[in-house]
Amino acid sequence: MKKYAILFCLLFIAQSLISQVNLSENKAATKTKNEAIVTSKINLRQPPQAITILWDNSLSMNNRLLYKELQFLDAYFKKNRNVKVKFQTFGTDLGAVQKHKVTEGNWEALKHTLLEVVYDGATSKEVLKKLRIGGHTLLFTDGNRFNENIDRKWKGAVFTINSKRDANHALLKSIAEDSDASYINLEKTLDMSVAITYTNQHVTDKKNIVKRNKQLLYKKK
Repeated sequence: MKKYAILFCLLFIAQSLISQVNLSENKAATKTKNEAIVTSKINLRQPPQAITILWDNSLSMNNRLLYKELQFLDAYFKKNRNVKVKFQTFGTDLGAVQKHKVTEGNWEALKHTLLEVVYDGATSKEVLKKLRIGGHTLLFTDGNRFNENIDRKWKGAVFTINSKRDANHALLKSIAEDSDASYINLEKTLDMSVAITYTNQHVTDKKNIVKRNKQLLYKKK
């Protein structure tokens, strides 16, 4: 009986050691996998030296969450501290281009211009055809008066930015992603620093990273 008891104890110890080795290997594999995900490089954009801000001043935008849009721009210019800005309103007609220069994050003059915008009428589809978009553009609109088949032969990255719940979210997302940019829904945004990260990344590269991370997480053994 003693002999069997000793053999049983030895077998139990051996199985415990094997289990510990397997557990250590699994932890090491998980750590390596997680490190691969964390260290995946995102292709960042070069900081813009000049941007265009297109501002929808149609009557429907009068109930925009302006304070959130100002918070977004404040965070944006803290990140992009020295940049030339072309500002233009659009609605029933196309406003004159106003030029501003943000220096060391100071955008008070531009903010004053935004606060003086008058909202009136409906967005004209003819005006939308006249929009000249190029380079790095921040397009503030709800997209509700945009034609679904709007001609998007625009150059550069067009970041669509909206603060209203009642908006054409699908179209705004499509317009942005077609230009390798992002749709930023401020109505659902609490942390503006997170929103700003979307203006720093190439959306196509971001998709590739998500795909690669999924493969790392769910690949078959």
